[in-house]
Amino acid sequence: MRLRITIEGNSYDVDVEVLDGAESVSGGSPAPVSRAAAPSRAEPPARTATPVADGDKALRSPIAGTILKVLAKPGDVVTVNQVVFIMEAMKMETNVASPVAGKIRQVHVSGGEAVKPGQLLLEYD
Repeated sequence: MRLRITIEGNSYDVDVEVLDGAESVSGGSPAPVSRAAAPSRAEPPARTATPVADGDKALRSPIAGTILKVLAKPGDVVTVNQVVFIMEAMKMETNVASPVAGKIRQVHVSGGEAVKPGQLLLEYD
């Protein structure tokens, strides 16, 4: 069964398997499920990281996780909301987008690296 779940304004399409003889956690009847077809999302939603302070020319990690892919390199010119990193957090992929347009001066992380919230990811010129 395919369901759409919305968490903090982000919608996710999920596959759910109903097991024979399974009881609901509350002990009651399961809630009715809408069977409307939901369009699947090809990519996880982009999460826009924000600079720490006005004039800060740095992109910092919005969450704790692992960098899966670095999509920008020094010298690249990026636009607002352009995905520059793909991270994994809690076994879910998260796109990290640039909050500003600009030229990248330096990237401070690489693929496979664990990062903390607020950690410096890249700097802009």
